[in-house]
Amino acid sequence: MPDKISTLKSYRTDINGLKGIAIIAVVLYHLFTLLNEGYYTSIHLFDSGFLGVDIFLVISGYLIVQSIQKNIDNNTFTVFDFFKRRFFRILPPLLFVIAFSFVIGYFILIPKSYLELAREVKHTLCFISNYKFASNDGYFSVNTADKVLLHTWYLSVLIQFYLIIPFVYALNKKLNLSNKINKTIYALFAFTFVLALVFQFQNNSYLLTHTRIFELFLGAATFYASKDLVKQKQWFAKNIITYLSLFILILSLFIISISQSGWRVHTSILTALCTAFILFHGIQTRFLSNKILQTLGKASYSIYLWHWPIFIFILKCSFSLNLEYICLLILMLSTLSFISYRYSEKAKISTAVTLSLFLALLVFSIYEKKAEGHNYLSKYINTSVTIMEKGNFDLPKEYAPRIAMTINSHNIEQFGLQSETPHILLVGDSHLEHFIYYIKNFNKIPVYAFYQRGTIGYGTNFANLKATIMVGPEQRKDFFNTYISLLDKMHDGDKIVISSRWDGYEQFYNAEYNLKGNSRDFDRFTNAIIDDLSESISKYPKLKFYIINQGITLSDSQVDCLHLKLSGSILENLLNAKGCNTTVDYKNNKKLIINQKLKTLESKHPNVKIIDRNESLQVKKDLYQIKDKNGNPLFFDDNHLSAAGAMIVGEAIMKQLEKK
Repeated sequence: MPDKISTLKSYRTDINGLKGIAIIAVVLYHLFTLLNEGYYTSIHLFDSGFLGVDIFLVISGYLIVQSIQKNIDNNTFTVFDFFKRRFFRILPPLLFVIAFSFVIGYFILIPKSYLELAREVKHTLCFISNYKFASNDGYFSVNTADKVLLHTWYLSVLIQFYLIIPFVYALNKKLNLSNKINKTIYALFAFTFVLALVFQFQNNSYLLTHTRIFELFLGAATFYASKDLVKQKQWFAKNIITYLSLFILILSLFIISISQSGWRVHTSILTALCTAFILFHGIQTRFLSNKILQTLGKASYSIYLWHWPIFIFILKCSFSLNLEYICLLILMLSTLSFISYRYSEKAKISTAVTLSLFLALLVFSIYEKKAEGHNYLSKYINTSVTIMEKGNFDLPKEYAPRIAMTINSHNIEQFGLQSETPHILLVGDSHLEHFIYYIKNFNKIPVYAFYQRGTIGYGTNFANLKATIMVGPEQRKDFFNTYISLLDKMHDGDKIVISSRWDGYEQFYNAEYNLKGNSRDFDRFTNAIIDDLSESISKYPKLKFYIINQGITLSDSQVDCLHLKLSGSILENLLNAKGCNTTVDYKNNKKLIINQKLKTLESKHPNVKIIDRNESLQVKKDLYQIKDKNGNPLFFDDNHLSAAGAMIVGEAIMKQLEKK
């Protein structure tokens, strides 16, 4: 390799064109992800748009080593100068987005979500947000639509790469290997690619630096390969390769998806390689040079920063899928992106202003974390919304709950009358636990209760799954063994009540068998549930099984509405225009399929009865109440009942069990 590499080239329209494609893909992917999650649409045409980030990663790796090599050739490269230029280009637009999010979020995010934003800001400013989002936030963590800075995971990966790459050059120089930097970069690409292959099976590997950094090194290796390798001299051959790569790249943005088992290297490698081929040849194609892609490409960083929080906030404001809201969304995104590009990306923001804003935001995020997300909406929180509530009633001694037995380290509780042996066993996950408020405090019938959140195991199909999602295989097998031990202790004619969130286990079933989650896979999943239930039902024909069917699902906007009492607030019409007294079921198709499958157990087994948990909430066909007559919310989140909801549904279930 020669001592100096010529990095002065004519303006690369192909790079900005690729950025334009990437930002379109990412924006559409995020928009329809949020719309689908909010049940506004069910459009999955852009489900592969996340691959736009892979395009950005490869381009970033290419451009950063190009810049470093140029400075080395000009004898102007220093590690300090590199960090200063990179960080003070990236930080100002990011800081303005964070400040905007804090200000707007103060008024329209419920405190739980505002607290989450404060956590996100702290991790984003420390450039480790990707690991924060990759970590397990818990069974009842806030949903995607409450993670305002979720998209900053990409910046964290990028900045972590920036923290590594200048020292690679500095070390090479120290070892007198400056003329072999190309080979070092090739070796690092090979090493990080193998690293990604080894660790790709970790949870949330899509977000982890050590599984994604290989794409940045692929871009870096592409830069040196474009200098080292003898390219095709024929114009025709170079164009064929470029256009073929471009065609496959765009096709990948529509046909590749992340399976239920999670992101893997093969998910991104085709898109990444096609990007690298286009960069390698550097053909200025007419398609990539068009004005729309060039404009979007130039402003792609600002568009990327602004689009996600804008989507989040507009969807919080009683969003309706109509032309008015779509125009508002486009206008806000265009305006804020333009201002960001013109006045924080292109204009030089002083170091003092940048550092001052950085420190102010960091301090405020720490303050809000300690204040537990206190904001404008704190005084409008509906404190009647509680979950997994047992209550603190001073019950008479004969009804005071106790631990009836311990099996496999699990305490089996007895509720209701304590002087009699229960002939009813309640078993399930959190969808049993959310009834306990009623079962403990108001039910008089003696019952046993065994519940474990996020766990299913009524037969060998699910008890033997190896996948770890919510809980691991040991906990599922332990749940199954405890369930069987309890059945063994019950007597002929006793009633076994099973209540679970049946659709909640599709994810780890699909992960186990690497299924895509389509309708055929959902049919396979529901059949596995029925087979497991049949397994234990058939084994204990003299026990009576009562299976509580699939519950309804609310939208995110309705959940937020339930957590707020906005009467008298200036935001009453903005955040609560849709109202939240009644709802349709936002996962009606899945609910119907599951409940129809469960119903078949009644015809197959004479000792089975299905209880419709939704019946007591039904106002009319396909419409359900989500507040009681006193205005108390009946749901805590999109699928779990509140204490008030437990009163209604729990009482209805127990009345059915009282029948002979």
